[in-house]
This record gives sequence, structure tokens and C-alpha cells, in this order.
Amino acid sequence: MSKGPVPATIMIIDDDSALLGVLRIRLSESGYNVIAIEHPNDAMPRVLADRPDLIILDIEMPYFNGLDFQECLYATERGRQISIVYLSGAGTFPNHIDAMKMGAKAFISKPYEFPELLKTLDRILVA
Repeated sequence: MSKGPVPATIMIIDDDSALLGVLRIRLSESGYNVIAIEHPNDAMPRVLADRPDLIILDIEMPYFNGLDFQECLYATERGRQISIVYLSGAGTFPNHIDAMKMGAKAFISKPYEFPELLKTLDRILVA
């Protein structure tokens, strides 16, 4: 008996523990496997070990910013296969442009609407 397709794995990297908790629950309820990373220094080893399909990434975090993380990730063959969606309060136009030029699939500014985020994720993961 088939259990159906394997759900996509989404990794959330954000230093806001409240946001992580809410997104973990809402995305899990929407059928995704979710890995939440609150400490940015733990992110790269977890990405390489857990191999998510998509990463939701903040720009402004302690120790590094999301754009630097994306640059390091996309320097690897496996890393370039992972879609990145920014969910950030640093929604200034230059950050948005930089993220998209580097290959991000979307940039959603905080505060955000969950249905908009879910629609974006579904669109990227189905493509």
C-alpha cells in the first residue's frame, strides 16, 4: 500500500524563536516536513546533513546575514539545488534586489501573511 508522495522538507533559519515556532506548526499542518534552526551558526552543517528542498531565510541574524549564507550555500553544487525564500524584516529594496540577483526564488517582507507565504512555497516546490 503506497503512502503517497514524500512531503517536501522546508528548513527555516531565523533567530526569532516565536516565528520559528509558529511557522513550524503552520507548515507542518500544511503537510511539509519542517526543520527549524534558531542559531544561524548551526545552519550550514544541518543543511548539508538534512538536505532540505527549500530554505526560508532571514537576512538580519547574529553572526552572519542571510545574503552571506546564501552566497556560501550556492558556492556548492548541492547548495545551488536548494530553493531559497527570504522572509525578512530587512525588506529594503537593495536587499530584495541582491537576494534575487543571487538566485533567491522569492522575498517576502515581515510582517507577512501566512497564506501568501504558503502560496509562494507551494508554487516554488511544485515547479
